[in-house]
Amino acid sequence: MNAITAHSSQLTAHADYVIGRVFCQALKQAFSHFCEKAFYVKFSELFLERNREVQYA
Repeated sequence: MNAITAHSSQLTAHADYVIGRVFCQALKQAFSHFCEKAFYVKFSELFLERNREVQYA
């Protein structure tokens, strides 16, 4: 019986690891995509503001 319990614990641990890894990967990708969009918009605004200042000067 102990061998079955140990094997079951190993499977559970492996499943937890796989689920955690997949979830973390998806979360990292979503966060990365969000940051990419947020910084792109912010840097675009800064770039446009600086170009306007140069044109008016």
